[in-house]
Amino acid sequence: LSGTQTVFGYVRYVVPGSPADTQGLERGMLFNRIDSELFTPETNFNRLFGPSNYSIGLAEFQGENLVPVNEEINLNKIQLTENPIHEHKVLDVDGKKVGYLMYNNFRNSFEEELNLVFADFLDKGISDLVLDLRYNTGGNIETCKHLSSMITGQFPGEVFAKQVYNNNFDDQDIFFDNQISTGESINSLNLTRVFVLSTNTTASASELLINALNPYINVIHIGDNTSGKFEGSVTLYDSPDFRRRNATLDHTIAIQPLIIKTVNKDGFSDFFDGLPPTIRQRENFANLGVLGDPRETLLNRALQEISSSIETAATEEQKTDPDLNFKLVGDDQMYSPTYQRMYVNPDDL
Repeated sequence: LSGTQTVFGYVRYVVPGSPADTQGLERGMLFNRIDSELFTPETNFNRLFGPSNYSIGLAEFQGENLVPVNEEINLNKIQLTENPIHEHKVLDVDGKKVGYLMYNNFRNSFEEELNLVFADFLDKGISDLVLDLRYNTGGNIETCKHLSSMITGQFPGEVFAKQVYNNNFDDQDIFFDNQISTGESINSLNLTRVFVLSTNTTASASELLINALNPYINVIHIGDNTSGKFEGSVTLYDSPDFRRRNATLDHTIAIQPLIIKTVNKDGFSDFFDGLPPTIRQRENFANLGVLGDPRETLLNRALQEISSSIETAATEEQKTDPDLNFKLVGDDQMYSPTYQRMYVNPDDL
């Protein structure tokens, strides 16, 4: 909380089947301590989140004050594969069918499922799409291109973006496609506008999608400035050709050098301060709402642009909350080697 010593964590969303899920954590829960250690601006979160087991102590806002709650929740770490398609549905907005997709990472192993989501959107005849990238820190450039081709579809063969290298490689154009990585035909919506929700952790491949689509369709960007990471990397292993295949088992470390920057069709890049939103709307930490609910703050703001009859879905509690100013100090993914990662396939070099 800006101007104070108050630091707190909040639950953005809960991965189905995770220990947090089984322990009953819900989006919007606040906590201000781990293993009874109170957070401060100097807290070493890497140390606190390091153990395999820990407890979080809940808290809540009462006016301008964050007050501890006498409740501790024990959590343990497991290894799981998170499906990046966190939520998708079709909303009826004054007779218009609006698709909503919360997508949390660009992973090519889930492209078939993503394509099926767009098949469902096509089947239900949606006229607008709200793409929620607020917590998406990046991923595979090819998957980003395929998702962009699902949103559009009317630009096959045209330049999606350009990968700009140093002098060791020639710059490379990336083109809109009509097939996903498995060879299946892309289910395209042929939209001329898309609503994208963001926060300042929206990064890398998420920013590429916004930037690359901007010259082609109306991208109505709602939320906060994005992170400002337009560089991409490649993973190099200890093997004769630096690929993962035939990598020596004696070495357990690879390197991830940044080797490109991405540029849209019009040559725009270098957005060090992030991509500014068309409509600035920040999340309400005192009442985050339910993802996919038309009353949730960011989604509600997008629906207001789609239909003039949609009103601000603020509860009385939200209306009376003071206008608190928050600064993000990090998130639980920031210690992961895949954090804010946008990568190219080494076989494409």
